[in-house]
Amino acid sequence: MNTSLSVATYNIEYSRRPQLLIKTIIQMIQNGVNVFCFQEVLRLPENEFIVDVLLKELGKNWKLEYFVGEEGNYLDVGVGILWDESILKLQKIEKINLPKMKKYPLLDRLVLRSTGYIDTPLQNRAIVGTFSLNGHSLRITSLRLDTVGGTKNRIKQAKYILDFIKDKPKVEYEIICGDFNTIDLFKTGKEVQAMRGLFDMYSFTDATKDIVWSADIYNSDFGEKPGLVKKVIKHLNVHVRRKLDYIWSKNLQVINAQKIDSTASDHYPIVTNFAPVKNPQL
Repeated sequence: MNTSLSVATYNIEYSRRPQLLIKTIIQMIQNGVNVFCFQEVLRLPENEFIVDVLLKELGKNWKLEYFVGEEGNYLDVGVGILWDESILKLQKIEKINLPKMKKYPLLDRLVLRSTGYIDTPLQNRAIVGTFSLNGHSLRITSLRLDTVGGTKNRIKQAKYILDFIKDKPKVEYEIICGDFNTIDLFKTGKEVQAMRGLFDMYSFTDATKDIVWSADIYNSDFGEKPGLVKKVIKHLNVHVRRKLDYIWSKNLQVINAQKIDSTASDHYPIVTNFAPVKNPQL
């Protein structure tokens, strides 16, 4: 693989600010990004689907595959991969439902209700694309892990997708992007360490290890009816910043990773530029 690759992971917060979101994505493309892994892709009846909007804006060289639900509400939330077809040639797309909790704990349900979210267990999803890049095999995964259920639940979901990929045919290069929701409310660092330990077992490198935080609660619009919580956060200028978003890689050299300044979502897009490793270990 002689071509460098610029990959972004971006939780687009249900595409609530579509014009700013599209402006941000176009600017990133102009700056060289050729693959986007999206989370919180959502289709709601009252809004034009963000996938359709993006494809109209970007033109024929750009393709997008997505995996969302069909409930007609915030339980639809899914993931997607957008790529420049002049660089990457799609070989296969696979769509995976991650392990789902049967019932959320009472405290989690109360928090969800207070912030306007549905307290029904959410079906989190992953999408896996296998591509050809200059004749070399590359697999890219976009996923979103649960916001609730704690570290144990999220580690279980992450391990599920890692085992899924492990059982697939080997590829030369591998990237996993997403919103891992490592909330770590009390800043102990334990969940981040647990997640890195898990990915290390599967020979993945944290390409974004130097990025300290990627989401700020102050920017969130929360659920459908956030009520008093959003007003209090805005009025008191409350900022809770956490590293939730990651790009993991295998057999790729990290040239650099950066957080992009944008308020199109409560998450900031993260971009990593990669170069190939010679003679990758399969």
